[in-house]
Amino acid sequence: NYKSNENLNEWRSRALLFHENAKNSGRLLQKMVAIHNRALLYDVYNYIHDINSTMDLCSKYLHWIDNDHKRTSMFMSGDVEPWSIRGGIAGDFLNILPLGDYQSLIKSD
Repeated sequence: NYKSNENLNEWRSRALLFHENAKNSGRLLQKMVAIHNRALLYDVYNYIHDINSTMDLCSKYLHWIDNDHKRTSMFMSGDVEPWSIRGGIAGDFLNILPLGDYQSLIKSD
């Protein structure tokens, strides 16, 4: 049982570090939007935005796991509206989540 608690504490400390990195990616995006060199912004915005969206989604997923939410039939139903499926890195990540309906992760608190 001690080993289990030790593993849980290690997992939570790593998750906390990831949450901080996700916040930092959000700050980077905010700073890039405010940059005076618009040409640079236009070149890198899509990449930074995609990374930020993916990290934010991963962070919310880690919070969801840590809060020990139960996987109800709503989450495991597999009934996802076609318009809600994203492309790119974030879309690929959403496709590998063990959830059928991930909308509760995307909604802001």
